[in-house]
Amino acid sequence: MDALFADIEKQIKALIEERNMLAQAQKKLHRDQSTLIREKARLCSKQQQAVTKIKTLIAQLKSIEQPT
Repeated sequence: MDALFADIEKQIKALIEERNMLAQAQKKLHRDQSTLIREKARLCSKQQQAVTKIKTLIAQLKSIEQPT
């Protein structure tokens, strides 16, 4: 009977350890996701700035090309 309890206790400890490892992995995934969301927002902003700048340059080039 003691061997059965010892085996069950061992299994419970292993499950607790695995649960703790999974919890840590999940926290890391959430941190990584937050980092990626911020990076995406930063890159979208930079892209929009680049689009605006290119449109401005195109407008300037068109005004230079037009005969006065």
